Amino acid sequence: MNGIKQFGRLTIFVADPLGQRRLVAYVGSSNLTGDGLGMEGEFNLCLSGTNRDRCLIHITDTFGKSWSKDAVPLDQMITDKFAPVSERSRDITKGIDPQIRRILRHVRRTTRSGRRKVPGQKVSCYTFFDEFAVASTRREVGHKTGWDSKGWDWMVFGTKSERDRVLNAGSFYLAEIHRTGGILSLNDVRDDDEFRTVDGRFFVAFRKRKGSIAKSLKAKTLRVLRDAGFILKKDDLRRNRTMGMQNRTLINKLLKA
Repeated sequence: MNGIKQFGRLTIFVADPLGQRRLVAYVGSSNLTGDGLGMEGEFNLCLSGTNRDRCLIHITDTFGKSWSKDAVPLDQMITDKFAPVSERSRDITKGIDPQIRRILRHVRRTTRSGRRKVPGQKVSCYTFFDEFAVASTRREVGHKTGWDSKGWDWMVFGTKSERDRVLNAGSFYLAEIHRTGGILSLNDVRDDDEFRTVDGRFFVAFRKRKGSIAKSLKAKTLRVLRDAGFILKKDDLRRNRTMGMQNRTLINKLLKA
């Protein structure tokens, strides 16, 4: 006997690989959907044993009674009627989830605000990126945050320490290095978030400092950076660093900050 059924937050998997009935029960917050199985924030308990285990016997019996009482076949009529309701629910969730996350992040940050620098202070953090996030990551950011609608840019990091370095600085210089050139800019951190994607888990949203300009990393700009000793070659821009006063003055002059 083999089978799998779900009812509410309880999933029962019954397997019989060796002729001895084997029971596995998953009890938790997820369900048998793409989001339930693949997204973060779900917590489940797995119980397994044979048909002699009283706990599992009680679970399967209770499950069976609920299933026989309330479950109905999923036919086309139910699917057709549920589809528009599901779409409305999805749209509402898209709007509500980012609001809830922002509220919770604000509450958490009040306890650590002493670590966060406010925009306008001396900027000492320099970072870079030379690869753009893949389409699936961009879709996730659009779905889980409101950054795109606000016109904020964002970066994704593979480790929390990399993200926190920029996050705690509050403002930072950024080199976006492209194959044909790149852009150097001064930015203020606007928000952060955490969710798993193929590009990384830790995100920072930012906006270019008001009143400053973004400088193209063309030959003239690179020559200024080399002459001042900030870099020896363009590849030196691919290095996170803490900025000294001399380098800050140089970059601020370039960016009119």
